[in-house]
Amino acid sequence: MKCFERLVMSHIKGHGGKGNIFIWASGNGGLANDHCGADGYVNSIYTVATGAVTKLGLWTFN
Repeated sequence: MKCFERLVMSHIKGHGGKGNIFIWASGNGGLANDHCGADGYVNSIYTVATGAVTKLGLWTFN
């Protein structure tokens, strides 16, 4: 079974049929002009993507 198929199956059937929630880091590629939306897992309807900024709205990595 492929990774994506396992993700979908676990989302639907995991945790006794209640489904699982997957939190996925958006990544640290911003300094290299990377776009997190290009990641298939970040862009999936079966995951919740998360990232962070400082209280000033700046990247947390510099």
